[in-house]
Amino acid sequence: GTHFGVLGTYTLSNATKFFFDNVYVGPEIIDTQAPTLVSATAISATQVDVLFSESVAGAQTLSPSNYALNPATTVASATIDGTNGALVHLTLSSNLQNGQNYQINCIQIQDLLGNTATNLLGNFSYLVSETPVKGDILINEFMADQSPVVGLPEAEFIEIYNKSNKYFDLTGWKIGDASSDGTITTGWIMPGEYKILCSSSNVDSFPGAIAVTSFPSLNNASDDIVLKTPSLLMIDKVSYSDTWYGSDAKKAGGYTLELINPSDPCSDGSNWIGSNNTNGGTAKPNRTGGMV
Repeated sequence: GTHFGVLGTYTLSNATKFFFDNVYVGPEIIDTQAPTLVSATAISATQVDVLFSESVAGAQTLSPSNYALNPATTVASATIDGTNGALVHLTLSSNLQNGQNYQINCIQIQDLLGNTATNLLGNFSYLVSETPVKGDILINEFMADQSPVVGLPEAEFIEIYNKSNKYFDLTGWKIGDASSDGTITTGWIMPGEYKILCSSSNVDSFPGAIAVTSFPSLNNASDDIVLKTPSLLMIDKVSYSDTWYGSDAKKAGGYTLELINPSDPCSDGSNWIGSNNTNGGTAKPNRTGGMV
């Protein structure tokens, strides 16, 4: 045609009930684009949801052998979601491994018009928080007296260490002193990993640190540091004294107190020492492995 227009015939009572949206005038648009992979998400130990950029169809799309996971995990079935045609539910024949990163290859995916994409690659992780017991996570290092500055940021912090082989979501956990508790905002700690906890205002001073609302103000001379789960199960507690530094110079400020041996169940002064690091402490967010 050579002309296009919109005609609305209405009465006074429905004069405001007409809406026109997304109007296109031109040559017919034919879809020639193949689907793309938007995301892959582990829903449970045996289900992975794969989201594409448009509705998909075809026998190949529904074939379990069309989806390859690495590390190798066999797909038992693939079904298209009943409401969202772009979403495919994969059921696995064995459980995903907690803490494992996976790559998925969607070998051939067709849209409703037969446009086919090959070898669509994506990544996802399977991560489930496990049940902690006392001693799984240790208070490993802390700065109670940050002034005068030696090398670390002028801010109090507490470093924790996951000595277990478990994965923990720290969201909602409590870190406190003898008088009050702060709440960990969000974050995970993996087996063998160290994490720094500090106030929200100081989180940028320690890249990778986890913010704590109402971070406790640690007394210079002595105080308690207590780590608890959201259900208030105590995971670790340290009742420190400035006599633990073993040095009048370090006691004066700018040095952290460090746990000497994380395998020693005792948490008294004999297992703590003022840091020998030239920066005043060995705080390293996200570090893994042994003591440094």
